[in-house]
Amino acid sequence: MVDVPSDTTIDTGLINGDAGIGLYAIWNGEIKTHGPVTVVTGGEAAVGAQAYFGGVINLQAGSSIATAGNYAAGIVAALRDSSVTAVDTSIHTKGDYAQGVYVQEGKADLTNVSIVTEGTASVGVSAETSSTVTMTGGTVTTHGDTSSGILVSNAGAILNADGVVVSTNGDRSHGVVASQGAILTLTNSSVSTSRDNSMGVIASNENAFANLIDTEVTTTGDGSHGIDIYSGGTVNATNVDVTTAGDWAYGLSADGDKAQGNIYGGSYSTGGFRADGINAANGGEINIGRDLRTGEATLIRTTGDGAAGVRSSAGSVVNLDGATIITEGNGTGNSWAVGVIVANGGTAKLNNTNIVTSGERGAGFNVTDTGSHLEMSGGSITTSGVNAGGAVAYNSGTANLNNVVITTANSRGVVAGDIGGILTMNGGSVTTKGDDLNGSAAYAVRGGLVDLTNVELRTEGADARGLHAFGAGSTVSAKGSRVTTTGAGAHGAFASGGGAVTVANSSVQTEGIGAHGLVAQNGSTVQVTNTIARVSGVNGAGIALASDSMAVVDGSLIATANGPALKTSGGSVGFELKNGTQVVGGNGTLLQAAAGSTTMLAADGNVVLSGDMVVESNDAVIDASLSNSSIWTGAGKGVTSVAVDSTSYWLMSGSSDVGALTNDGTIEFDSATPYKALTVGSLTMDNGSFVLNTKLNEGGAASETDKIVVTGDTTGLGVVNVRNNGGIGAFTGTGATDGIQIVEVGGQSDAEFKLGSAAIVGIYDYQLRKADGQNWYLQTDGKDVIEPPVCTPDVDCPVEPPVNPGPGTGHVVDIVPGYNIALAAAQNHVLTTLDTFHERLGELRAEDLRDGYNVWMRGIGKTGSYSPKSITGYNGHGFDMTTAGVQIGVDYSKGDVFIAGDKLTVGIFGEYANSSFDVRGRTADGSISSKGLGGYVTWQQVAPSDYKPGTGAYVDAVIKHDWIDFGVSAKSVSGFALQNSYKGRATTASIEAGYGFDLGNNVVLQPQAQLIYSKIKADSFTDTYGIHVYDQSAKSLIGRVGVRLEKTIYFGDEEEVSKPASSAIKGRKGSVTKKVPAVLPDAPQKKKFVKSVTTYADANVKREFKGKNGLVASGASIGNDMSGTAYDVGVGVVARVSENVSLYARGAVEFGGSTNVAGKASGGLKISW
Repeated sequence: MVDVPSDTTIDTGLINGDAGIGLYAIWNGEIKTHGPVTVVTGGEAAVGAQAYFGGVINLQAGSSIATAGNYAAGIVAALRDSSVTAVDTSIHTKGDYAQGVYVQEGKADLTNVSIVTEGTASVGVSAETSSTVTMTGGTVTTHGDTSSGILVSNAGAILNADGVVVSTNGDRSHGVVASQGAILTLTNSSVSTSRDNSMGVIASNENAFANLIDTEVTTTGDGSHGIDIYSGGTVNATNVDVTTAGDWAYGLSADGDKAQGNIYGGSYSTGGFRADGINAANGGEINIGRDLRTGEATLIRTTGDGAAGVRSSAGSVVNLDGATIITEGNGTGNSWAVGVIVANGGTAKLNNTNIVTSGERGAGFNVTDTGSHLEMSGGSITTSGVNAGGAVAYNSGTANLNNVVITTANSRGVVAGDIGGILTMNGGSVTTKGDDLNGSAAYAVRGGLVDLTNVELRTEGADARGLHAFGAGSTVSAKGSRVTTTGAGAHGAFASGGGAVTVANSSVQTEGIGAHGLVAQNGSTVQVTNTIARVSGVNGAGIALASDSMAVVDGSLIATANGPALKTSGGSVGFELKNGTQVVGGNGTLLQAAAGSTTMLAADGNVVLSGDMVVESNDAVIDASLSNSSIWTGAGKGVTSVAVDSTSYWLMSGSSDVGALTNDGTIEFDSATPYKALTVGSLTMDNGSFVLNTKLNEGGAASETDKIVVTGDTTGLGVVNVRNNGGIGAFTGTGATDGIQIVEVGGQSDAEFKLGSAAIVGIYDYQLRKADGQNWYLQTDGKDVIEPPVCTPDVDCPVEPPVNPGPGTGHVVDIVPGYNIALAAAQNHVLTTLDTFHERLGELRAEDLRDGYNVWMRGIGKTGSYSPKSITGYNGHGFDMTTAGVQIGVDYSKGDVFIAGDKLTVGIFGEYANSSFDVRGRTADGSISSKGLGGYVTWQQVAPSDYKPGTGAYVDAVIKHDWIDFGVSAKSVSGFALQNSYKGRATTASIEAGYGFDLGNNVVLQPQAQLIYSKIKADSFTDTYGIHVYDQSAKSLIGRVGVRLEKTIYFGDEEEVSKPASSAIKGRKGSVTKKVPAVLPDAPQKKKFVKSVTTYADANVKREFKGKNGLVASGASIGNDMSGTAYDVGVGVVARVSENVSLYARGAVEFGGSTNVAGKASGGLKISW
C-alpha cells in the first residue's frame, strides 16, 4: 500500500500511455490518499488514477484529476476486481475520446464526484463488462460531440446512480446509455442534453436494462428523445419526468423487436414538430401505468405540430392504464397531432386513459393500415380543434372502444374509413359540437364500418349528423343506442353515396329546424329495427329518401311533430315498413312525394300509419300497399295506387283521390269529418269492405253521405257498412234514382256491392241496390204502414199506449215487430201459468175434515197460433208460440173455519216458465223466460170426501209476480242477424168462484166464473242498431164463465188392521159432528187402495176486455190488441191413488178472438199430510 500525503500534486506532463499515469495501483496494490491530491496528465491515453489487475485506489475529498490528451481517462478501474473510491473529487478531461471514469471488470464508488469532459466522443462515466459503478450525488457534464454522460455496456456491467446530475452539450451526445446487456439504475437524478440527436437515456441491444426512478430527463435538440430504447433494450421508468424541446424528439421511443419501455407514472412532454410523447416502432413494446407506490397516473403531453401523444407502428405494442394524453399542436402535412396513432400493423391498448387534444387535425386517436388495432376501455377523449375526430380508424385499421366518453368541439366523434377500416364501440358516449360534416357523431366513409352498441350519441351543431355513412360499402350500425341532435339540419342518421345506416333497439331524436330522423340518398339504405325515432323540429321528416334509396323499418316507431313522417326528394325510392312499425306524421302528412319522384311504400305486418299521402306535383308517383293486418289513417292526395289486402285497414280521414285502388280489406271513412269522397280511377275488390258515414234519410236531393266515386271500371265484390250520422230514417222509394247514392261508377260497372251489416235507423231497414244498373243506392221500400190508423174517436181509437204519428212509410226493420210481439207473447206467457183453481190444485178434499198440509207440483204446456189486431195503423203480425212451465206449491188446509164442514186453504208457490215465439211473415222470433212467486187462498163450502164429491160453493183468489227475460232475434232485409235481450216484470191476479150441484150418483154440475188482471212492463233500451225502444207495456183483463160436469167413482176395499178409532171428531166450536162406532183392536177392515177417480169435462167462454200492448220504437208507436172472445173446452181427471197422494191432469183446446187455435195440457201431483 502506498500512502499519498494530503495536498500532493502529481503532474505527468505530456507523457503518453502507461508512463503518463498519475496514480497507478496494480497487482492488488493499493494507493490511499490522506487528504486532497491533485493529478495532472497531458499525454495521449494518460490516466489520472488507475487501479489495474486488482489494484485499489482511494481518493479523499477535495482531490482533482485533470487530463488533456486524447484517449485519456481521469479514473480507470480495470480487470480482476480493481476498484477506485472517490469522494468529493473533480475530474476534468479535455482530449477527444477521453473518459472521466472508466471501469472494466472492476468497481468504482463515486460520491459527489464532479466529472467534466470536453473532447469529442468522450464519456463522463463508462462501465463495461462485469463491472460495478456506484454513484452518489455528483455531476457528469460533457461538451464534445458524440459524447455520453454515462455509458454502461456489455454483460455484467452495472451502474447505480443516486442524485446525480448528467448533462451533455454536444451533437449526438447522450445523457445516459445502457447497452449490450448492461444494467443501469438512476434514482433521484436528472439528465439533460442540449444538442441535436442527443438522447437523454438510451437502452440498446438485447438485455440492456435501464431503471429510472424519480428522475428528470430533458433534451432540447432536434431528434433528441428523452428516453430511447432500441435493439432489445429495456427501460423501467418510475415517476420520471421527461421533457423534450426539439423536432422529432420523442419523450420515449422503443424501436425494434424486444425493445421495451415500462412507465409507471411521471410525465412525458415534448414541444417540437413531430415530437411524439411516446413512440413504439418496428416491434417495440411500451407499457404505461401508474406509479406503483403512489397510484399517480402518467401524463403525456405534446405541444408541437404533428406530434402524437402516443404512436405505435410497424408491429409495435403500446399498453396504457390510467394515463392522460394531451396534445396541443396542429396537424401538418401527413403528420397529425393526435392523442394516439397506431399505424403499419401496430397495436395499442388503453385502459381508463384520458385523451385531450386542442389542435387542428388533432384526433383523439388514429388507427391506420392493415393489422393496426387499438383497444380502449374506459377513459375519455376530448378534442377541440378543426378536423380533430374523436376516434378514427381507416385504411384497414381497426379499433374497439368500451365505455369511452368522447367529446369534440369542431369535428366528428368516431370515424371509420376505407374498406377494412372498422371501429366498434360498446357503451360510453359521443358528443359533438361542430357544424356540418365536422359535427357528425359517427361517420363511415369509403367503405368503413362503425359499429355501435349501447352508446349515447349527441350532436349540437348545425347540419351535424348523428350517424353518417358516405360512399359505397360504408356502414354505420347502432344497437341499443340513443342518438340525439339539436342543430338545424342535423339529421339523426344519414346515408349517402351508397352508404348504409342500420339502427336496432335504439332511439333517434332530432330537435332542430329541418332536421330529419333518418335520411338516405344516392343509392343508399337506412334500416331501422325495434327503434323509436322522434322528430320535433319544424319541417323535420321522420325518414327522407332521394335518388334510388331505400328505408327498411322493422318493429319501430317513426314520429314527427312539425313535419311529414316520410319524405322523398326525387328519383326512385322505397319505404319497406313491417312487423308492427308505427309511422306518425305530426303535421298531418304521412308521406310527401316531390315532383318527379317514384315512391314505393309497403306496409306489411301490423304496421300502423298516420297521416296523409301527398304528391307535390302530378308527375310524382306513389304506389302504396297495406298487408298482414296493417292500418293507415289519413287521406290519399294524388296517390297513384293503393292496395289493401284482406287483413288490412285504411281509415280515410279526408277526401282522397287514388289512381288504382285494390281493396280486399277495409276502408273506413272516419266519422270526425263526414261526407267525404273517395275518387279512384279504377276499383278492384275481393270481398273488400267500406265503412261510410251517411245521414239515413229520404235520399235524393237531401242526401248527405260519404261516397265512392269511380271514374273508370269496377270489378269484384265489395261490402259496404253504413254508419248513420244523425238520420232518423225515412221511406226513400225504390225507383232507379231513388235513395242515397253511395257508389258512383263512370266506367264499366261490373262490381257487386252488398251491405256488410244492417243499415238500420229508427224503425227503417235500408238495403243496397244497383237501382239504375250502374250506380249503387241505399233504399227503403214501402210495404209497412205506420201512420196512425183510421178510427172513430171515443169508440175504437186506442189510448194505451199513446199513439204518436209515425215518421212516414218504409220497411220496418224486422226486430221491431219482434219487440212488439214479445209483449203480446208475454201476455199469453204469464196467463198460461195462472190457470184455474182445478187446473192448479186438482181437488182440495175434506179428508173427514182433518186439518193438514199439502205440497204439490205441476207442469204446464201450451202451443198456439195468434193473430192480434194492430192498434197503430202498423201492419200487425200474427205469431206462433209454445210455452212450458213448472210450479211447486205448499199450503195449509183447515176445516170448520166459517161454517161446519167448510175448508179454508192458504198457500204459496214458485214457478219457472219458458216460451218461444215466431212472428209470422217476418224473420223475427224470440224467447221469454220467467221466474215467479205467488200466493193463493181457497174456500170450499163442502170439499170432496171419501164418500162423495164436493158440492156447494167455492172461492179461489190468486196473485203472482214474474220477473221476465226477453230475447228477440231477427234478420235485416239484407240478411244480417239482429238480436237483443232485455228485461221486464209482470203482475197477475185472479178471483174465481163456482157452485157445485149434486145431480146424484156422484155426479156434480159446477158453474164457474173468473176475473183475471195482468200488467206487464218491459225496460226501455237502445239496441245495438240504434233503435230506441220505450213505453213498453201490456195490460189484460179477462172474464171467464164456464161449466164443469164431473163424475166421481169410488173403488172397493182391501182388508187391513185398523187403528183404534176416535169416538168422535170435534167440529167447529168444539161441537160433536160425527159418531163413529168403536172398533175392536186389530179387527180386520177393508183398505181402499184407490180412493177415487174423478173425471170431468168443461167448457168456457173468455172475454179479453183490454188486451192492449205496445211500445214506441224510435218515435213510432206500434201496438197490438189481443182483445176479443175466445172459447175453451177441455177434459180432465183427478185420481186419489192413496190416502195422501193425488194425481190430476187436464187437456184443452182454445179458439176465437186473437187466438187462432191453441192446445194446452197440464198435470200435477199433490201430497197431503
